[in-house]
Amino acid sequence: PMLSSRRTKKNTKIDAVKGIFHGLSFAIFGYDNNYRQHIVEAINSVEGTVVPQYSSSISYLICQYQQGFEYNTATREKKMIVTAYWIRDCLQKGEIVTHHEKTLYYPLKSYTPNPDFKDFCISLSGYRGEKKRDLKDLIKASGARYTSSLTCKTNTHLLSSRTEGTKYDKAKEWKIYVVSDLWLEGFF
Repeated sequence: PMLSSRRTKKNTKIDAVKGIFHGLSFAIFGYDNNYRQHIVEAINSVEGTVVPQYSSSISYLICQYQQGFEYNTATREKKMIVTAYWIRDCLQKGEIVTHHEKTLYYPLKSYTPNPDFKDFCISLSGYRGEKKRDLKDLIKASGARYTSSLTCKTNTHLLSSRTEGTKYDKAKEWKIYVVSDLWLEGFF
């Protein structure tokens, strides 16, 4: 996810979110060094503290996968465990969002995408804004491919929020599986 506390058309101005992580400490694991640095800068920009290694005194563990010493220790110690998506949404909303609000906020089960999804090509219909963005991210995390358009030769699935519309009708005609977002989220 893109992490930024700078002003954009869709983001809250930094002054509005300044201090939302005041007094909170974070440990970060499982991200490459460049991306980790973006997370650190985002947290620091809103007065959070990032510690260099896991400690029982942290408020949150930020990690990509449900694996490793840090994840297991944080689970045992009942720490809040979130992903960089959670950080992104806190910055964009200007407040601490509920950590169990979205599937994307919880680390993936494995480093390896779901092998069942490697041949899936998924398009979306009826989703807008933040929900659409989140579903695109989930599709990619699953190991499937996302396409904005629906074609009979490429797509295997259509995630649709409703049982109507051009994409829905074409998916039915072309015998493409039509499923809801709950189907995708059920694999995480």
